[in-house]
Amino acid sequence: MDAPPASPARAAVEVIAVTTSDDFLLELGHALGGQAAVTPVESLTLALAQLGQAKRTQIIALDSRGIADLSAQIESFQAQTVDAPVLVFAEESEEQEVAAALKGTPIFAVLPVPVDAHKTAALLQGAVADSKSKPPGRKPQTTPAIVIEQVLPAAPELIRPQPRDSGASRINGRLIGGIALAIVAAVALWFITRGKQTAIPAQTPVAPQSSGPTTEPAAPAIETSLVKGKVDELLEKAREAMRERRYTEPSGDNALLYYRSAAYADPASGEASDGLTRVGAVLAKRFQEAMTAAKYEDAAVALAQFKSARPDDARLTQFQTDLGKARAEALRAQQEEARQKRLAAEQAARDAAVAEQRKARDARAAAAAEAERQAQLARQKEAEDKLKAEQVAKAAQEAARSSAPQAASSANATLQSSLKRKRYVAPEYPREQLEKNIGGVVTVAFTVTVKGETQNVRIESATPAKLFDEAALAAVKRWRYEPLVIDGVATEVPMRMAIRFAPPQ
Repeated sequence: MDAPPASPARAAVEVIAVTTSDDFLLELGHALGGQAAVTPVESLTLALAQLGQAKRTQIIALDSRGIADLSAQIESFQAQTVDAPVLVFAEESEEQEVAAALKGTPIFAVLPVPVDAHKTAALLQGAVADSKSKPPGRKPQTTPAIVIEQVLPAAPELIRPQPRDSGASRINGRLIGGIALAIVAAVALWFITRGKQTAIPAQTPVAPQSSGPTTEPAAPAIETSLVKGKVDELLEKAREAMRERRYTEPSGDNALLYYRSAAYADPASGEASDGLTRVGAVLAKRFQEAMTAAKYEDAAVALAQFKSARPDDARLTQFQTDLGKARAEALRAQQEEARQKRLAAEQAARDAAVAEQRKARDARAAAAAEAERQAQLARQKEAEDKLKAEQVAKAAQEAARSSAPQAASSANATLQSSLKRKRYVAPEYPREQLEKNIGGVVTVAFTVTVKGETQNVRIESATPAKLFDEAALAAVKRWRYEPLVIDGVATEVPMRMAIRFAPPQ
């Protein structure tokens, strides 16, 4: 059963957090999960004063946000103190840039903000192992202790290999360095009980803490524990695992575990050394295949396991460089793809906006055209209605004009019938027309005054014209009527009379 996490009061590790952000302290404390006590300070100067005041392993967690000339401050800090591992935290969007800027400085690792609980817990174990593997008072190296590109985001192998010397001390140093490398991502404590064998406890593994949904699969656990036992028995188990191709899996029962344990028990064991070489060859092949397939997470796992098996292999630097470049190129490709998608989305949005504007413009034009058509129809109907009204009025006027004479004639006839002529003078037949036996009709209009006299005598029509006009006018002017009295009032009466001239038969 796993041991419960240590409380900060009993933690054997002190993390000196250089920050002015309360949120950063909360995130860091959550990520550590009680594995270490956290001491907040506001500057590297205060961190220097804090170092050495506790009898436990001390780690520096530096919040780099807002720090100017970060590289120079890191080098100045580590030049004034023992080689306390420094974990630098940077904004996630600036992580690669900060890592590149700190390449060549003796920091332990660059981590993202917001704090990734899984990475931080794993790297803390690595930093502790790295600190414990160094002699007291050892000054910092002038070369970087890690792969800044973060070869293993989930549980990186980030431990410095120990310096080698000749003979047994060289082998021993190599194995100690390998052990330190392996402790970083400890996933389980494995006990092998056979005869009087006892297990060597490893660091308690840190379970991944989910900070939210993720699309990346969890990286396979890396074998970091050691088992104690007789060298021959360990080698036999290693040979069996090799035959069954259990090179690195399952955890606690694989060739890498047994060969490393045998090499630790007997640094001079040639078979253990050869076995680690063969396992390393398998892992190197896995690394190359993963790189070829662009499976960089798998490549990072294989590289970390390769470092555990072959910490002094000359290919490590090149592998790390290749993986860093490949990841950087993949990141650039992703960024370019994202940029192209963003540009395409912006262009699509612009096209949609233009189309919408065109649609709105066409709609406005269609509405204006329809409004003009309706207005034209209204004007046309108004003109038609006006014409119809004029025609009706004209017809009414014509009807009125045609009926007026009839009404007047009827009224006149009534009045005329009421008149009494007192004196009648017959028209004189013109001699010339009489001799020629010419007849005719003359229509004479006149007014009978209130005195009974004829007035305004005039010819309205004559057939034939002018032959009988004078005779008719002369006769009518001499006619006299009794005045017409209506309701006690003498009234003028208009008269119209046709006088016929007929020759004797």
